Amino acid sequence: MLRPMKVSLLAFVPVLFLAHSVGAVCPVGDVHDDCRVNWLDVARLAEYWLDPGCSAPDCRADLDGVPGVNMADFALLAQNWLTNGTFTLVINEFMADNEGTIEDPDDPGDFPDWIEIYNYGDDPVDIGGMYISDRLLGPGSDWGRYRIPDNYPDDTTILAGGFLLIWADGDPGDGPLHTDFGLSAGGNEWVALYDAYRNPIDSIWFDAQNDDESRGRLPDADDHWEDFELGRSTPGSSNRREPVGVMIDEIMYHPYHGFNEGENLGREYIELFNNGTEPVSLGGWGFSDGVDFVFPDGVELGSGQYLVVASDVTAFTAKYPGVTNVIGGWEGRLSNSGEEIELVDAAGVIVDRVRYADQGEWAVRELGPVDHEHRGWTWSDDHDGDGESLELINPDVSNEYGQNFSASNTGQGTPGALNSAYDNDIAPLILDAEH
Repeated sequence: MLRPMKVSLLAFVPVLFLAHSVGAVCPVGDVHDDCRVNWLDVARLAEYWLDPGCSAPDCRADLDGVPGVNMADFALLAQNWLTNGTFTLVINEFMADNEGTIEDPDDPGDFPDWIEIYNYGDDPVDIGGMYISDRLLGPGSDWGRYRIPDNYPDDTTILAGGFLLIWADGDPGDGPLHTDFGLSAGGNEWVALYDAYRNPIDSIWFDAQNDDESRGRLPDADDHWEDFELGRSTPGSSNRREPVGVMIDEIMYHPYHGFNEGENLGREYIELFNNGTEPVSLGGWGFSDGVDFVFPDGVELGSGQYLVVASDVTAFTAKYPGVTNVIGGWEGRLSNSGEEIELVDAAGVIVDRVRYADQGEWAVRELGPVDHEHRGWTWSDDHDGDGESLELINPDVSNEYGQNFSASNTGQGTPGALNSAYDNDIAPLILDAEH
């Protein structure tokens, strides 16, 4: 008796769709909450048949908005028989060789591959029960496909306009957002998302990827894809056209002290410079390597501005009373022989990093003093305890090279202001061609 009713209704009534909390544009009649209309929905509707207390929106079986479940509701279900909804989900960004861009919160110290899913719709989407894979799958194939657990809605639900990271680390025991496969940095494979019925939602093929380089849509959910280098990768947030302009611009890692004096570590500082065109809110940002410090809420660094982060603001102000654009109070100390400093945003994504040293390309080789009638070579670097800071020469050139840094020439550095070593002529610098 159901089949004649279905045919007659489908012949005269247009197909209707409704957006609801399972997160897609789903057909009216989807009582079972799987964005399809089939016998599961008929069975669920039957549970509430002729129940006058069933009323929308609390009761999904009330399809027509009139309290109670009857033939009118069944008719609405029948007109969308065997139709599927449209999920408002896309694979928005992924990284196949995460060397240090973002740390796995479930496994500190690990930097696995990741896949970002974006919900561009107006309603939440729970991806629990869906499948994600590193290859395209044929009908009935289970090989290479990971089913996202469906019993962790707090972890697997993507809010409207929200982003969710799935860690492709081959370790599903770490949590519901960890797959049983990893991505190949060598490329020549796919990232694909399927619904709970193994119907394709979205997929992208990719070739070889560089370390700490992601690939993403620009703008979000668009058909245009780009490679994002460090500073442009945005796991868990909206993709951007330009990298964040905030960079490490000056380092006082070994303040001056006399031969018989102890080193005043409170005078150590790191200066940031916003070389971008837009102001940047630094609340929640921090240094994750080198020293430990988290920026308080409300701190903003305008375009072309400097900000000093001091080890001890009191000690710093006593040395530099005229510098007012300073915050600080970090834990730890900067190594006098060199180390890596990492600046991360509020999501833990590395924005900038500098690995400085007191020798090699960070210093100048000179003849040393006469020792037993012999003079050897030594490294000369006034920024290593002789009172000068280590300053970036040209902010428009990568700060990963020691050749783009120089000791300041003021006797104490230039915290909070233009570097004394500034020079926009990069001709003397011998840098990697890619930078």
